[in-house]
Amino acid sequence: MIVAVFSKDDIRSKLPLDLIESLRRAAEYDPFLAERTNGKKRRHNDGWGYTVITSNMVYEYKSLEPIYSDNKGYDQLISILGYLGKKNSTAALLVHARLASPGYSKALNDTHPFHFYTDDNYDVWLIMNGTFTGFFTNYQDGRSDTYGLVKYLSSKDFRKIPEEILGKVVENPEIVKHGIAIGILGINPVRDNRIIEGYFIYYRRDNKENSGDKYYDYYKLTTGKSIVFMSSTVHYYLEKKQLPINTKIENLGPTSLTNFSIDLANDTVQIDVGTS
Repeated sequence: MIVAVFSKDDIRSKLPLDLIESLRRAAEYDPFLAERTNGKKRRHNDGWGYTVITSNMVYEYKSLEPIYSDNKGYDQLISILGYLGKKNSTAALLVHARLASPGYSKALNDTHPFHFYTDDNYDVWLIMNGTFTGFFTNYQDGRSDTYGLVKYLSSKDFRKIPEEILGKVVENPEIVKHGIAIGILGINPVRDNRIIEGYFIYYRRDNKENSGDKYYDYYKLTTGKSIVFMSSTVHYYLEKKQLPINTKIENLGPTSLTNFSIDLANDTVQIDVGTS
């Protein structure tokens, strides 16, 4: 999982490409997944997808083929990022490599990102890692738990999404199997793609300090002008890259909410850390 907003300076750097390559390697071999399943599972091989949003374009892609074998789709994303770098285009990005929860749909329409509209007409894209086992699954209609979440949220206002999710989770922690990480991007319809608002929501049931299980760890990367959220395995492979000098990486707390927005026209990112 990658959730990112890139400034004009950072979109020209190697950081976006290094992140995508790290996700591809993570999907092909996830050492933390292999460790927690005694080697029975090691790949995120149930499809992948991305959404890239700029001031005048939205690029969307989904495939049932894994990211590590879908050369055409992968090369297309790399080309888009290269093009945006040449154009000095500020951009927001969601990328997800799926490992479907047992028993849930593996159809293309359950591949992430999910695209929907909220009750106040925000244009919204969402990706999620982890499994819901109650409440939101009441809305899934035989599809995935993420679809159930999206169906529930589509009847709410965009700015109420964090409290709708975290409120239900805090009241009923048993609805989260182990942990969840949710990345959301939304466009206010009256602003014509100029302002993208986003959330990164993270909740973990176990005591991460004592469990030793890094599979459900998540990280926030900032450069001063850009912000990136990523799963533990993406971070594992990214650490081997040479990152920009001003890069800062933090391990997120077991419950955290970050609100952020990006003004695409003026190349400014605003970050408001909520619960941590």
